[in-house]
Amino acid sequence: MKENHHKPTRQYGGVDADQRMHERREKFVAAGLESFGTLGYGQATIRGICQLAGLTERYFYESFNNKEDLLCAVFNRLISELEAGAQMIIETPGTKPEEAACQITKSFYLLFLQDPRRARVQLFEVLGVSPRVDEEYRESIKTLAGWIKIIFCSLFPSLEPEWLETTIIPTSISGAMIANAHQWVLDGFQTPVDDIVSQSMEMFMAIGNHYQNLHQHRSEK
Repeated sequence: MKENHHKPTRQYGGVDADQRMHERREKFVAAGLESFGTLGYGQATIRGICQLAGLTERYFYESFNNKEDLLCAVFNRLISELEAGAQMIIETPGTKPEEAACQITKSFYLLFLQDPRRARVQLFEVLGVSPRVDEEYRESIKTLAGWIKIIFCSLFPSLEPEWLETTIIPTSISGAMIANAHQWVLDGFQTPVDDIVSQSMEMFMAIGNHYQNLHQHRSEK
C-alpha cells in the first residue's frame, strides 16, 4: 500500500489556513468598500484600509498586489451581488415577466439608495483609474446588457434572441440606466425610486413593443 504523504492543512481553532485567508480577504473587501465609498479611491490608502480591516499590510499583500487589485475585487463583488439578486427574481416561481422586469429594475436602483457607498464605487470611483479598471467597467455594462436581453426575451417572446444579440438596443438601454443612476445619485436621490422604475418600464415597453410590431409586420409580408 502506498504511503499517503499529503499533509493536512494546519488548523488554528478548527479553521484551516485557506479558510482563514478567505476570511481575511473578505475583511479587506468590506474595508475597501467602506474606504473607496466614503473617502474615494484617490484618497484611500492601503494603510487606512488595513486599519479598517483590523489586519496588517502583510495580510493585504497576501490577497492583493496593490490598491487597484482591491478596487477591482470590490467592484466585481458589487456586480456579482446585483446579478445574484436578478437571478433570484427570475427563478422565483410564479413571477410574471413584467413583474420580474420591474423588480430587477427596482433592485438595480434601490441598491444605490440603500448603500451610497455602492453608488460611489460602482458609478464613479471606477472611472478613469486605469485601462484594467476601465475594462472591468465595460464588462459590467455587458453584464447589464445581458440582463436586458433576458428581460426583453421574457416580455416579448416574438423577438428572436439571435436578433437581440446583434442589435445595439440592450447596450443602449443599459447605458441609459447607468446614466440615469449617475444623475439620480448626483441629485441626492430626490426622485422617488418608484418613479424611476415606472419610467424605466415605460421605456422598456415602448422600445420592445415597437420592435415586436416591426418584426411581426415584416413576417406578414
